[in-house]
Amino acid sequence: MKNISTAAVVAFFYILISFSIDLFSGDITFSSASISHLLIGYVIVFVSYLIGVFIVHIFVKTINKKRVK
Repeated sequence: MKNISTAAVVAFFYILISFSIDLFSGDITFSSASISHLLIGYVIVFVSYLIGVFIVHIFVKTINKKRVK
């Protein structure tokens, strides 16, 4: 559960920061930005963070098993 809440926070701030950078650089405007685009980006970052945590977790478990033996 901790990883899911962390992923939600990380994804929120990543999308917020990247959207702000795009606004200030002039790449997008408020009228051209859609909510669906922001939500899709949020879901992609959220899922990729969870997959990354899962891969690191498996990697650490494998290393710890080798150390114990």
